[in-house]
This record gives sequence, structure tokens and C-alpha cells, in this order.
Amino acid sequence: MEIRLLSSQIKQLQSHAESIYPEECVGALMGHLHENVVIVSEVRPLKNDWAPVDSSEMGRDRRTRYRVSPSVVLALIREEAKTGTALVGFYHSHPDHEALPSQTDLSESAFGYIYMIQSVVNGKAGVLTAWQIEDDSVGFATVTIGVL
Repeated sequence: MEIRLLSSQIKQLQSHAESIYPEECVGALMGHLHENVVIVSEVRPLKNDWAPVDSSEMGRDRRTRYRVSPSVVLALIREEAKTGTALVGFYHSHPDHEALPSQTDLSESAFGYIYMIQSVVNGKAGVLTAWQIEDDSVGFATVTIGVL
């Protein structure tokens, strides 16, 4: 699988990640699938709505977690039907960590979407990676990032 973005979209994603640092940013990737290549038409920053919902999440904060409101996801999916542009994935940042999926990323990801991770070290965007749940749902497979 491959995901392709404009260099300006990558810069937008990186700028969002830097502006939210040291918290994790999150955003949606809108686009379409063409011959096993996801073409991104829009990078849409979203609000990080993370807040602990039970005692197991206490002590964690937006520096290491993100959450997108279910109502926001529903609105994005409804938008697909109206515009024909699909929700193809999400991006988020890893402040002062590598751009590798965590166990939390794996447990909270959904099959069929691409997940881009932007590392941000000392407030500056670093490595950008992309991942997708494998068919057997045991882990992530690397997705190639192409620039349009």
C-alpha cells in the first residue's frame, strides 16, 4: 500500500504537530483510493479531545494520548456520502518519541484506515511514517509515503 500527499500537505501536517507540541496533535486524511494507492486530497487538523474516561487512564495526558470525538468521526463519515471524498485515515504526532506505532496506537486503530505518525523532537517535526493494520489484525504494516 502507498499513500501520496502534496508536499504542502506534509508541511501542513508538520506545522500542526509543531504548533501543538508538547501535546499530541491529531487530524483526518481525506481522499480516495486509486489502484492500491491512497491519494490525499485534504489534511484536516482536528481537536485532540483526549481526557481520562476511567481509572486506567488516570495520570495520562495529551502529551502521550489523543482521542477524536465520535461525533467528529461520524460527521467525517457522513461527509463521505455527500462529497464522494472518503475518510482514508488519520495522523497524529509523537512528541519526543519515534514515529513508530505504540501498543495504544495498535489497540485503538481500525482496519482499513491509514495512520500517519509524525515525530516531533524539541518542537521540530522529524520523521513521518505511515501504517495500516494488516489483514490478520496482529500488527501494523508499513505504508510507503509518496509525494505528489
